[in-house]
Amino acid sequence: MKYKVKILNPPLGVPITFLDKYNPEQFEILGIDRELTKKETGRVSRFYINGAEKYARIVIRHLHPEKPPEF
Repeated sequence: MKYKVKILNPPLGVPITFLDKYNPEQFEILGIDRELTKKETGRVSRFYINGAEKYARIVIRHLHPEKPPEF
């Protein structure tokens, strides 16, 4: 049996250049990738995608997400 999981407001990793357009009324900054990775794993590293370390990311969350359509 397969299940579909709804994540209503997932955190997003965005490039550091996002700070140029940051609107505190729209987004909450959760942290930077190295610190969040250290908190979760005990190691300091960047996020990995397909086995490759990526550029620094700021992790944000939308403060007023739209309700997703039903499955």
